[in-house]
Amino acid sequence: MSSLFRSLALFAALWSLASLALADPPGRRLALEDLMKLEGIGRALPDPSGRWILFERIRPYDSYPDYGFGMYAFRKSGHEIWRLDVRSEAPPERLPGLDPDAHTYLQGLSPDGRILVLIECRDGSTRLVLYDLATGESFRPDRVPALSRLGIHEPVWISDHDLVYAALPEGAQPPDTSIRMATGRARIALWEAAWRGDTVTAREVRNDLAGQAVAGELVRLDVRSGQVRHLADGLHADLSLSPDGRHLAALAMIRDRRRAERDRARLDSVHHELRLIDLATENIDAPAPGLDVSPGSLAWAADSRKLALFAVPEGAPWSRGTHQVLNLGRDRLRPYPHPGLDLVSERERSLLQRPERALLLDAGLAVLARPAADPEAGESHFTYRDIAEDNLARPDWYLISPGQPHRNLTEGLEAVSPIPLDAGASHLVVQAGDGIYRIDPSGRQARLTPDGYSDIKVHWPSSMMAAPGILRAAFGTESLIEARTGNTRRVGLIGFSEETPRLQHMFGGLGRNAQALALSASGDALLMRQDSETGTQLVLITPEGRARTRLSLNMHLEGLDWGEWQSLSYTVPDPARPGRTRIVTSCILMPPGQAPASPPPMILDIYPGARPGCTARTPRLAYPDPHSPYLWAARGYAYARIAAPRDLIRTEAGPIAGLPDMVGAARQAILAAGLADPDRLVLHGLSQGAVSALHVAAKTEGFAAVIAQNGWADLMSHYFGPPGIHADLYPDLLGTNMPRYEAGAGSDFAMGQTPFEAAERYVRNSPLLMAGEIRIPVLLVHTDMDGFPKSQFDQMYAALARQGNPVRYVWYAGEGHGISSPANIRDLWERLARFTGETVPAPPPAGSAPDQAGGP
Repeated sequence: MSSLFRSLALFAALWSLASLALADPPGRRLALEDLMKLEGIGRALPDPSGRWILFERIRPYDSYPDYGFGMYAFRKSGHEIWRLDVRSEAPPERLPGLDPDAHTYLQGLSPDGRILVLIECRDGSTRLVLYDLATGESFRPDRVPALSRLGIHEPVWISDHDLVYAALPEGAQPPDTSIRMATGRARIALWEAAWRGDTVTAREVRNDLAGQAVAGELVRLDVRSGQVRHLADGLHADLSLSPDGRHLAALAMIRDRRRAERDRARLDSVHHELRLIDLATENIDAPAPGLDVSPGSLAWAADSRKLALFAVPEGAPWSRGTHQVLNLGRDRLRPYPHPGLDLVSERERSLLQRPERALLLDAGLAVLARPAADPEAGESHFTYRDIAEDNLARPDWYLISPGQPHRNLTEGLEAVSPIPLDAGASHLVVQAGDGIYRIDPSGRQARLTPDGYSDIKVHWPSSMMAAPGILRAAFGTESLIEARTGNTRRVGLIGFSEETPRLQHMFGGLGRNAQALALSASGDALLMRQDSETGTQLVLITPEGRARTRLSLNMHLEGLDWGEWQSLSYTVPDPARPGRTRIVTSCILMPPGQAPASPPPMILDIYPGARPGCTARTPRLAYPDPHSPYLWAARGYAYARIAAPRDLIRTEAGPIAGLPDMVGAARQAILAAGLADPDRLVLHGLSQGAVSALHVAAKTEGFAAVIAQNGWADLMSHYFGPPGIHADLYPDLLGTNMPRYEAGAGSDFAMGQTPFEAAERYVRNSPLLMAGEIRIPVLLVHTDMDGFPKSQFDQMYAALARQGNPVRYVWYAGEGHGISSPANIRDLWERLARFTGETVPAPPPAGSAPDQAGGP
């Protein structure tokens, strides 16, 4: 490390640390068994009768019926459906008639509010449940629903009693809920069949099936009779009902042709063809032949006569796409180019590399965009972006129409949201920094929220799989919003069913750590979750501000000393501007009762792209994270989340080639601030952080050991290899590691090239081939059912052992991306304690002064 770099890191360190006076004597510290007893609260829905609010209650972790959900169980499973009577003082109760041994999730309500849609997972089997709120009876259709974290398989009500959804082929289960259990059982069945000798156990995957539909079907369920009717062959995505209820638009998923050149931003090998279903006759049209339509882009006009979409010719990259509008009456498509504009990518907010969805008004199409780099050239652009990319021009909503100049509809507004709250024939409603605005096609802006409203938070719709910000609310409905007026936080509804939207049912007096869950249908009660370091309360609030605690969870956390988070800011060289520096901030959790005279050992957690937030916060634990920094703090370790912005670690040499210098700068700043013992620093990385930690261990000095969990080590074999053993059951997963590297933007490991084009670059950036440079003890932790295959760490162990380096390797059977089984979580922490206890030096004798500069 150069003397200039060392000086920048050491002497220009700017830490926003309160003076480290002697700490108070610590209280009880967090124990692993405290995490095992954690309960939680999930999503909530109001019962249309106004009497009940339904909510997901998450069981204590050590009482789950199983730990096989998806890739990991914590945070994602353990759910039960409970209800709270808002008109009485009765305690919450389980919704009667449901399977007590299943993980059950709220999905939504029928239009008339009578039927509650649930997703039920038990022993790896996922089912749809239709629950009649009036009678308490439930029905489970035999067709298994397709599910997606990206929201592309959400079921759609086409009437009060008819539900349309994408169903998987017979015997299949959704990977997002069942991948571990389904894979394990399939493997066992095939093994036993082979050992019996009476059944062929061959599996085959081919890439010459272009034009075939992905297996599945579109079905129509009548909840009155329980009849399930076949609508269409093949798996379909992005179901979208026209406002008049006459047509259902859907995207048929079709296998792509073989081609060496492909869109490097794509995650799969399918394209999507538009289907238009007449719900009266159930006739199906294909009105956009030859076009590949982006899922999530379908948008109906208010009069149901037009449908907007974003598409490219089959085989073309999304970057060459254009918005199109289908006129149903004329049965023709018309392109809507956006000359001089660059469409905003969803990837900027951590979703997919595709444009934000447009809105179809009578006067044209409203798109979220920014001026192109060369707007005078008059070209339409869609540029692939990184997550939270810096130095971009501000985005705005523009009105575009063929042959007309575009118009900036949100000019002058700050921090415009990419997700609209509402739209109609002649308006759209968006959130900005100082309020919510209704905007007409001329650009006239009318603020709907009162003066003085700030820090507005909209409660975007969500479902069992799709997080807020993915789905769009049905226009013309209501949205729950939070806002601050002075020192008061308020919650209420903003309704769009009338010509003039209005705020109603406003509640005030919310605590700092309170989160609104649901407003009763009658508007007379607001259900809140109040989190604190002493537990979680479910609180019901009246319009007058009277709060009643109706359920208390995790009270065993009361009295814990969690330690203290602090921020540490320091300067690092800016690779884009030679000779210039940038200030970055890492977050440090100091252990309870830490005395400044005796710097503690420290875990330095590494993850590419990390920009940790360091605001002082009270721990709000709602699920048992087996990687919790508070467990390290309870064991006397400081814990650092190291800043690693993408633009500072990505260099010409590789996507994380600048990471060792970033970690080295953080180390120097930590030691200069006296926050850790220089001889007892441990590198740690999980997932993408694991390969990063191994890379840093090979390229830096000054660390006592490195722990790498559930990651990979060789970029080339990872590029070509399977995403775990699940490809045996889901062969379409083969090759899905490739976009991580082929992407030019939007991935932390973007190479922009394949190994066929730049094999040496893959080799040069692989920790596997740096094994001889790692000279500190290594602990490798992996699992046999992770999407990052265990074989990666098999190789890393062999490489380190071959080089004579001290290495330990432990793996867990049946686990996915992280450890879920309580027995395995306990075992892991025993091994972590043993490894650090045997490899990290003991503290220096009392009275000795450690080298705060960390050596020469």
